[in-house]
Amino acid sequence: MKGFGIAAVVVSALGCCASAGATTVDVGANGNAFTGGLAFAPADITAQVGDTVRWRNNDVLVPHTVTQVHNLFRLTGDYGQTPLNPPGFGPGDTRERVFEAGTFHYYCEVHPEQMRAVIAVPPTVESVGHRVRVTWAPSGTTGEVFDVKRRVHGRYELVRKRTTATGATFRGGGAFKVRARSASDPNAFSDYSPPGHARE
Repeated sequence: MKGFGIAAVVVSALGCCASAGATTVDVGANGNAFTGGLAFAPADITAQVGDTVRWRNNDVLVPHTVTQVHNLFRLTGDYGQTPLNPPGFGPGDTRERVFEAGTFHYYCEVHPEQMRAVIAVPPTVESVGHRVRVTWAPSGTTGEVFDVKRRVHGRYELVRKRTTATGATFRGGGAFKVRARSASDPNAFSDYSPPGHARE
């Protein structure tokens, strides 16, 4: 598998299921220290479970990386290493990742102060009669575990801890809100997602 910007770009997927209509959003890894323009663009993305985010190095000179702040993912390469800078993916190259639920703050290791961004992915929530189907990761996801919290009596309570399941069905009951996060080990994890929600 596998200070932030102001405006959010919403990546919509059609259909009720996480894999149905999954889309790809392109993000530019832009600029260099000499000419300026260092940024991920767009810097804020809201995507759906199963969407792919693809980064392209739009500079003509320097490497960039896409590194999640808690080491859940690190997309890099072997271009442009110097005694002062780590390598990354080179001009014109791309890196991509399919996303599960969570909030993913990331940065460029070559330009850690200037290039920071975030991807927010709420769980997919679908009401089916008196039950609610929640999907927090694409089917077939391996190598990660998930913590899932449901809002009950005004606060979020843990309903799944370090599960390898990618979704579950819950009994409904009025407004339903759920958040999730992913981890590959105790030190590599995302933050909790924005809430996915449904009302019967």
